[in-house]
Amino acid sequence: MKYVFITALIVMLLFASVSAAPDVVVSDIQMSATGGAIIQIASNNAAVAGDDAVMSESISMTAVGTGVVVQDAENVGAVTNGDGAIVDQSVTMSAEGSTVIQNPDGGNVNTLVGNGDGASVDQETTMEASATNGPVVQQATNNAAWVGNDVSMDQTQNLAGEATGGPVVQTGINAATVFGDNAQIYENISAAAVATGDIAQVFNNAGFGTGAGARYTQVIMGGANSTGGSILQFGGNDANLGLTQNRVRSNQSVIFTGIADQNILQIGGNTVNAGNNAVIGQEVQIGAEGDTIVQIGGNLGTAGNNFVANQAVIENATSSAGSTTFQFAGNLFIDTGAGSETDSALGQLISGGSRGGANAVQIFANLGTLNRLPFGGNEEYHYDVTQINIGDARASNGVLQIQPNIVLWETAATGGWAPMVNGNAVAPNVLQLHPNILIPV
Repeated sequence: MKYVFITALIVMLLFASVSAAPDVVVSDIQMSATGGAIIQIASNNAAVAGDDAVMSESISMTAVGTGVVVQDAENVGAVTNGDGAIVDQSVTMSAEGSTVIQNPDGGNVNTLVGNGDGASVDQETTMEASATNGPVVQQATNNAAWVGNDVSMDQTQNLAGEATGGPVVQTGINAATVFGDNAQIYENISAAAVATGDIAQVFNNAGFGTGAGARYTQVIMGGANSTGGSILQFGGNDANLGLTQNRVRSNQSVIFTGIADQNILQIGGNTVNAGNNAVIGQEVQIGAEGDTIVQIGGNLGTAGNNFVANQAVIENATSSAGSTTFQFAGNLFIDTGAGSETDSALGQLISGGSRGGANAVQIFANLGTLNRLPFGGNEEYHYDVTQINIGDARASNGVLQIQPNIVLWETAATGGWAPMVNGNAVAPNVLQLHPNILIPV
């Protein structure tokens, strides 16, 4: 529904009258309160129009209470015919209370629609919360859609929550859509949580550039420490999601650390889909120390002719005595090129380590799919592929390791394939399966 709403607003902008809005708006709200139970609500809603238009919307909230504290803020902006426009939207929340809830409805904190070439957009959300006798709940969403070429869009979130008598729940979403060429999209979510209860961190960066030459940088970083509960961490980066946009550059990272007295579940993933001449970097790094630990990391990339792609998943876990660690990791890259010459390179790395528990399971797989659909000409295909798969596990009872490197290789292609598997296991009972497989297609 959010994207339907934004699309409708864009259509309205395209037909709006330029004279209906000023070309400069600076709207600022500052709030502070001290007391028992506190509720703070604020919003900015503005529009500008014209070349080099400037819009600044900011909200700052501070609350120190002894009871329940609720903070809710939203900036809404629209820009029409804004070649060279500069937009800055920011929300800052700081709260102390028995229970703290920030952005309780879970909707957008910063919302923007606009059109015009060469625009610059900055959306920032900062939330800090401390609760003494209940949960901390923080929900942040930056949402922007723009029509125009050469647009720069930055979306950042910084979340910090501490609950000395309950759980912490943090959710964050950055969603950026640019209809035009040469979009530059930067999305970052950083979060820290400390609690005596359970911790949940769920984050997503979604960047969609519909034209050629898009640039993406997407980062998710989360740290969690629970002294009396479990931890859930989920992070996903999604970029481009189109097979016809050429010259895409994408760098994606998901990094999680978790320490808990109880169980930990960590899931991190990156996806990108691009056309010809793409340069792609994807990494997932997750580390945990707890009771039963489950780690799942994966990268998915697709591109056409003449790509350079590197994918990496790194997992480390230390589990308590008598428990089990499950580690799953996968890199999948698919060449979507059809006909035409290609000279492409692919690197895939998985590294995992497990310590301390009774049992350890490591299932790691690298897969490259390089088959093509030639048009019947004399096209030349060349690939250089490196696949590295490393597993190290130590347990008091048993270890299972399955670590394949697999390539589906275009039979008409030249090049090189360098697979390496390194599996090390120490336990009374060990089963290892480590194949390198090349399949001509």
